[in-house]
Amino acid sequence: MKRFAAHKKVIINTKLNMKPLNELTIALASDHAGFGLKAMIQLFLEREGAKVIDFGCDSMENCDFPDFAHPMATAVEKGECDLGIGFCFTGNGMAMATNTHPHVRATICWEPRMAENARRFFDANVLCLPAGYVAPDKALEIIHAFVTTAYQGGERYDRRIHHLANPNEYKIENGEWILVKEA
Repeated sequence: MKRFAAHKKVIINTKLNMKPLNELTIALASDHAGFGLKAMIQLFLEREGAKVIDFGCDSMENCDFPDFAHPMATAVEKGECDLGIGFCFTGNGMAMATNTHPHVRATICWEPRMAENARRFFDANVLCLPAGYVAPDKALEIIHAFVTTAYQGGERYDRRIHHLANPNEYKIENGEWILVKEA
């Protein structure tokens, strides 16, 4: 057993850290409660030159968020999209569904600084917006912070990201998490 050291399984998309918006491919997904905000944000992103892939839904008709969150998360996880943005009433459903994917780090944000910190310290790759609580202008500020903030990196942040994606490789010993399984 040994303490965490740099690990090959850590998936950090450092290539997108400095990409301008017009060079990003962004996945979008929503349920019925997030559809209106998603539609507005999609228009904005496309006008700014981002390539947008919309995984649904496509109306305000009642639907289930996992049907759209999982395909979006898969596209981000596979590297087909640089980032994802999910929309539902509270952001919780989208975050819970997308965070079941091992290499997705979804964050719920209702303030730009939250989005900055999620990118800077956790290399978050999916932003979940609570459409029932965030006005469109605030959503644009949050998205701007999310897509323009670079991952800070460093051993402690890389270790945490690895631990999130590989929880079974660790155990607690003397009050500390210890890496017990090598890649």
